[in-house]
Amino acid sequence: MRNEHALEDRIKRVNRQLDDLRAQKRDVVIRQILAQLDKNGITLKDLKEARAAGMKSQSKSAPGKRMVAPKYRHPDTGETWSGRGRAPRWLVAAELGGTSRNDYLIPA
Repeated sequence: MRNEHALEDRIKRVNRQLDDLRAQKRDVVIRQILAQLDKNGITLKDLKEARAAGMKSQSKSAPGKRMVAPKYRHPDTGETWSGRGRAPRWLVAAELGGTSRNDYLIPA
C-alpha cells in the first residue's frame, strides 16, 4: 500500500513536470509565431479575416494512385499484371506448372 502511494505521488510529480515542459515549449512556439507575424506585417485581425473567409491551411494530402505500366502479359488472353500486389491466378498456375515468371515479361 505504501509503495502504491509513493508511486502515485511520483506519477503526479512527473505529470506536473511534463505539463511545465509542454507549457514552456508552447510559449516558445507562440513567441516564434508572433515574431513571424511581425516580420511579415500580419496582424491578428488579418488572421481572423483570413479564417472567416474560409482560407484553408495547406495540408499534405496523400498522393493519388499512379498507374503502373504492366510488366507481365499472358500470351493467350492478353491479360497483364504490373508486378505489384498479389500475382494473378494465371501466373500462379503457370508457375505451379513449371513455367518461369520471366517467360511472361513484356519486353521493354
